[in-house]
Amino acid sequence: VEGAPAGAACHAARALSRSHPSLAVHVEGDARAEADPARLRQVLANLLVNAAQAGARNAWVRVDATGAQARVLVRDDGPGIPPDLQARLFEPFATGRADGTGLGLALSRRIVERHGGTLRLDADAARPGAGFELRLPGASG
Repeated sequence: VEGAPAGAACHAARALSRSHPSLAVHVEGDARAEADPARLRQVLANLLVNAAQAGARNAWVRVDATGAQARVLVRDDGPGIPPDLQARLFEPFATGRADGTGLGLALSRRIVERHGGTLRLDADAARPGAGFELRLPGASG
């Protein structure tokens, strides 16, 4: 199944605008990926909801193709992820919020890995906020 990460990000942003209107989502670029579009939307929605719940006002989604992969970078201007949480961020029940379940990122990584891709924290200390890099096999054709 072929999906468009930029389209999935736009769809997730529209859905999020109803529940979290204070987060502005900026999407740029395009690439095709071998991915279930609904699952791709779910992963991007999880990342954007986390940004909104952390207090970010802006999130940027940049999509491009690198070799045979589609790459999606998601960055926000929120407070970032505490260093003590970063090592276990993708473990089930790891959360930095009192009301969080800690399941969104674990589920997102599992979805991405089942599509033959990777999801990792892009911890760039020089940049404010949180960042994630998602890589998926590029669509063939």
